[in-house]
Parts: sequence; C-alpha cells; structure tokens
Amino acid sequence: GGSLYLSNIGALAGSGTISANGGSASGAAGGGAGGRIALYCSNNNFAGQLSASGGNSAYPGGAGTVFTGVGGVQALLINNNGMTNGAQTPLSSAFSMPTNLFDLDISGAASVTPLTPLPLLSNLNVAAASTLNVRVLPGNLFIGVLNNANVAGNLNANGAGNSQAAGPGAGNTADNEGSGAGYGGVGGPSASGAPGGATYGSASEPTDFGSGGGNGGAPAGLNYSFGGGPLHLSVLGALNITGNISANGDPGLQDNSGGGSGGSVWISAGAISGNGSISATGGNGVLYDGGGGGGGRIAIYTPTNNFTGVTNVAGGTGFSSGQPGTIYLSSAFGAFLINSQSPTGTVSNTVSVVTLGFNDAIDPASLSVSNFTLLDPNGNTISNFSVAVSAAPSVQLSFPAQNLLGAYTVEVGIALTNIFGVPLAQSYSGTFSISLPTLSGTVTGTNGAPVSGVLLQPNGGLTGATTDTNGNYSIGVPPGWNGAVTPSLGALVFVPDSLSYTNVAASMTNQNYLALQTVAPSLSTASLSAGNLSLNWQGISGVTYQLLWSTNLVNWQPLGNALSGTNGPMQIVLPTGSNSTAFFQINASY
Repeated sequence: GGSLYLSNIGALAGSGTISANGGSASGAAGGGAGGRIALYCSNNNFAGQLSASGGNSAYPGGAGTVFTGVGGVQALLINNNGMTNGAQTPLSSAFSMPTNLFDLDISGAASVTPLTPLPLLSNLNVAAASTLNVRVLPGNLFIGVLNNANVAGNLNANGAGNSQAAGPGAGNTADNEGSGAGYGGVGGPSASGAPGGATYGSASEPTDFGSGGGNGGAPAGLNYSFGGGPLHLSVLGALNITGNISANGDPGLQDNSGGGSGGSVWISAGAISGNGSISATGGNGVLYDGGGGGGGRIAIYTPTNNFTGVTNVAGGTGFSSGQPGTIYLSSAFGAFLINSQSPTGTVSNTVSVVTLGFNDAIDPASLSVSNFTLLDPNGNTISNFSVAVSAAPSVQLSFPAQNLLGAYTVEVGIALTNIFGVPLAQSYSGTFSISLPTLSGTVTGTNGAPVSGVLLQPNGGLTGATTDTNGNYSIGVPPGWNGAVTPSLGALVFVPDSLSYTNVAASMTNQNYLALQTVAPSLSTASLSAGNLSLNWQGISGVTYQLLWSTNLVNWQPLGNALSGTNGPMQIVLPTGSNSTAFFQINASY
C-alpha cells in the first residue's frame, strides 16, 4: 500500500472507503504490506472503512498503520482485516509512532512488534486474534497506559530471554543431554544427571530474562531453548484480560536438549478483570532425556482484583519437570525507584544526554526541571538543561555538551511520581565521569611570568578553561575533534591569536600562548651611524615583522624580506642615499 495524508479537515462524514491496502497474491506468493494513512480533522462522523491491511495470500502481508488525530485525540490503528499469520508490523519511534499521547489499537489479526521502547499510551486495545509481542532477541516490553487497557488477543514476550545455555540460571549439559534452565523455579535435571539451572531474581519485582536450556546432541549455539523475556504492564485505569499475557520459555528442539525457563510478568493496574490467562511457564525438555525449564515469575499489584482466569508459572515437562516459579500478589502498589542510569562509570566522549530508568511508568505531569540537579566536576550547577519522558519508564536530561574532565553528579528529588501517584521512595544521586584527550599549556607574558584568568575557548559548543595562578590550563576535547582554541582576557592580545586542530587523537601538551598589551612594535632607538639608519625595537616570538616604505604616506610597499620575531631586541639597518625623501613603518602580524 501507498500513502494517504488527509489534513486540516473541519468535519469528515460519509460511508465510503479510505484505504492503502497491500496487493493480494496467488499461489505461494506473498501478499504486499499495508501502507500508511494519516487523517487530521476537527470532527469525525465518518462511518465508512479506514483500511491499511496487508494483501491476502497464502502468506499475507503485514498490516500498515492508520493514524487519526481528531479534535486533539490521537490514535494509531493497526488492523490486518482478519488475515491470520500475516507478516509483522514493526513499530519504531523513528517512523511509525506519534510523539504525543495516543491510543494504540491492534485488531484484525495484526501482529505488532515494537523495535524501540513504547511511549506512554493513552489507551491500549489488543483485540482477539491480534498480537503485540517481542521479536528482537533478547528483548523486553514495557507498556505504560494512562487510562484503560484491553487484552483480548495476545501480549507476549515468549522466548525473548537468554539463548540456549545462557543466563544466570542456564541449563547444563552432560553426555549430550541438557537440563532445564532455572529462574523462578529450578530447572529439571537431564537423564544423564546434568543439574537443572538455579533460581535467581526478585519475586516481588520480576524484571529478569529467563535463561536458556542446556544443549542436547546438536552443536551448541543453535537458536533453541530460549528463556522467556520480561514483560511489564502498568495501567492507571482498568485492565481487562480475556486473552493471553505471557512470557513463556521455549521448548528444547534439538535432541535431548533442556527447556528454557519462564520469564517475567509484572502487572500494576487500578483494577484487573477478565477470564483470560497470565503465564510465565518453563519450556518442555526434549523427550526422553532433556530436562524441563523452571517456571518464571509473575507479580500483580492492584487494589481491585476481579481476575478469574488462569495464572500459570508451571515448569516444563521432560525427563524431569522443571519446578514451578513464583506468583506475587499485592493490593498496594510497590515503591517507585530509579533503577538505571546511562551513562555511568567513565566515558571517553562528551556527554549531552543522561537517561534515567524507573521501575514504573512516570507521570508526565509531575516532571519538572526543578526535580533534577546536574553538577559539573567543579561542583557548579548546570542550569541550562531540559527534561522529557523518553519512554514510559524513562526520563532524558538534555544539556549542552560537557567536556570538563572529572566526575559529574545527577540528583533527583522525591517530588517525581509514577502514574499511580506514588512518589519516589528516596532521593537519587548518581555519577558519571568524563575522560578525554586534553589540550594543555601555559599562558605567560613576554617576561615569562604566568598570566591567570585567561579564558581558553574551543569552538563547537565545548566548554572552555581558565588559566590558574600558574598560567596553566587544560581542555578536554572529543576524540577526532576538529576545531580551534582562542584565548581572551580583557584588552590583552595573544600570540598566537588561536591554535587550530585536526582529528585530535591523543592529549597534546605545550599549547602555549603569550599575553601582550599590544603586538605593535615600539622603537627603542632610531639613530644614524656611518651613513646608515638603524631601527631598534623589542621583538615578540611568534610575530612576523615587515618593513614598509612610502614616498607619500599613502602608498606603502614592502622593503626587504619579512623577519620572524624573537623574544628579544631586533634591528633593521637602512643605508642612506641621495634618493628622494622616504618614509618607513614596521608592520606586525601574527
């Protein structure tokens, strides 16, 4: 399908069709993918069909996207017209997700895979036979919903955890027979006695990837026996589950391999209802000698729990079954915490963004610059920065590129809350350090005395440095930097006036400057001796001097070659003669 862009419509009505469908195909050929429709109107009374479905065939194309903006309410609709087994519809913040709060509606057997973190949603609907899942392995899925969510189809992170024989609870192998992986429950041993994988992680805040089952008779490293991934769903309003929410481990597929362990399902909601299923089961081991994967972990927080469906963390079957995982239930929401920061440690480049990860969806209304403090290595507050929710559980601090060497501090106050109104349980303080190639040197006067307080300013938006009492400075620049550094202090003149750099790969020392009141030469003596005119002045290293002459004080011409300055006495001797009157001046350049 192609593109339809309908904008600035006052009122839309009628019962016709607006479509950008993919083309159908016959035989074993694949159907074309749906296109994209965007519709902006003030009032929508359209009763017809909006369609960007994939083309019908033995292998249907994936659904396209239909975006509607009606009176300020935004919605992203993905519908594949009931064609099951259609190709995936990838979602990316780069090209397919709106930038503001929107409803996400997946229906008509569409299968949707986020490629980048989902933003905070207004409402979520996953209709029957439709799927919102993780396909990038290993991968996790965090969904924050500010109003209500309905899951009648499938919401899953099945097999999205650690790969075969990988992870903290990885299955083991003995005599080409693999045991099941562990996570919430211990994995089942293999017939050869390889012990099952161990348990790990938190029962009350499950965020870990499930582990991969042990190898069987085939070579290691095959894409079998993945553990389940982590799936976290936070809904401020009502969550209705008549379909399936799952983070199950994969079964073993190679001979005698162990099953992967179940993953993580963490649900927080204002109210939960429905008769569907919530599962984080272990994968089955290959009969007859592979061990079953251990069950994963499920945690559910809600003050109103009317869910009557199945909650399952069973271990997988095999020579020995994996042990069941854990289910944690609470009527009170858990503590709101910051659980990650990027960057951390020492980085070898400038930093202009810090991303903070939270353990739940952030309330955008509570976000304020006043909640955050950023200190440079000198303890000074960096004031010109902004904050924004970059994904449902993440905040991004943006500021001018920092190149001062040393440790920076990020502080967050407890006024920030999650979508349930729970404030940060404690204030946060984190650090990162910048280590870069440096340009360093000294600024002195012509007498060799240090000059303090000189600002050495690099271009390109980098922070400059000021000379200390010894005239020394040091500036950090990104690896490969191209630019120039210019000194300044009041009316002083500097030699050189700037230094240029290309592709800085390592630290450079002795980047020195002379500070002067002026570079104009001042004649110390001018005398006639033995028929010659002698001009004497105090030279400056780094300055080039050129004698000029004129007969009318208007038109000046160079006389002789230019002289390179030395930090000491300089002299030019001019022979006198019978020529007409001449005037002379000394020009200084640097």
